[in-house]
Amino acid sequence: MKSICIFEDENYQLLQPLTYFRPSYHLKCGILSLHRKIRRNYPDIRIELNTRSYLRDLIKQNHPTEIVEHVKSEMMLFINGRILADDSLHNVIPLDGPDELYTQKGILIAARVSGSNLDRVSSSLKDVLSINDFPQLPQKEISVRIIDYPWDLVKYNSEELINDFKKLASENHNHISEWN
Repeated sequence: MKSICIFEDENYQLLQPLTYFRPSYHLKCGILSLHRKIRRNYPDIRIELNTRSYLRDLIKQNHPTEIVEHVKSEMMLFINGRILADDSLHNVIPLDGPDELYTQKGILIAARVSGSNLDRVSSSLKDVLSINDFPQLPQKEISVRIIDYPWDLVKYNSEELINDFKKLASENHNHISEWN
């Protein structure tokens, strides 16, 4: 079984005070949260959320369909929750492939791990992840939009409102529940 884990990195602190009581991936830019934008790129794949321990019960209560306790998978794609995902994220960071780290200027963007590498990562999983939490894997430098500061949400909001509206309006069934 394959799954995706959306995680927070140590730079969630740069988004304070917005991240005092919510994970960075639940911040909104446009109509949808950062988490929902990532999810849309990988439909029908189990999503797990990794968050700070003091937020875990709140996440379970507000998002009962999301998995907060990690379930054993044969392969997991870890994705940084600060990514402002566009429709091409699944091409830049594919679900399938060899174990690999995806970075941008030294920041961990994603990691695809399986087998013994996944066992090592799972046994030492922390609330907040960094590149140091993953075994020495080949690295690939990529370019994605990442939210570093609260004003980045404001900077990209108008563009994301239009993009999200076009995507949601073009779909033939109601996604109002996805907006929350």
